[in-house]
Amino acid sequence: MNRSALLTALLVVAGVVLVAVPLAAPAEEPPDRYEYYVERTDGEIAAWETRYSANFTERERAVFDAALRNESGRYTVSEAELGSVPPFVNGTVAVSDVRHDGQWYLVEAKRFDRGTPLSAHLPRLGALLGGLGLALAGGYRAVMG
Repeated sequence: MNRSALLTALLVVAGVVLVAVPLAAPAEEPPDRYEYYVERTDGEIAAWETRYSANFTERERAVFDAALRNESGRYTVSEAELGSVPPFVNGTVAVSDVRHDGQWYLVEAKRFDRGTPLSAHLPRLGALLGGLGLALAGGYRAVMG
């Protein structure tokens, strides 16, 4: 095989690899964050689901207690720290009343889905465009000789 044919083959192979890698491996997304806000209220609010702390799961109890201990009433945690199903959250925002030690509390849970940042897509886009350029250059060399 002569040098020209070898260079053409290498250009095409490198181009195909650089195009395939970004398509095969998606950009990594950061885990979602959840913020819990607990505030003492005067009584039950009929519009919201009422829950009792005695019926909490272990994770719900940990989140509720952590928010109560914090002076601001807020507790933020990542999805990875909570496990597969975050407590209290049904969608992006969930509000419920909680009866705990004879007191009523408002619990507001928010899900923050940040999505994949642009900085994670730029190297992939560069590899894709570079691979496309190399593959086209190799194809041009193969056709035009």
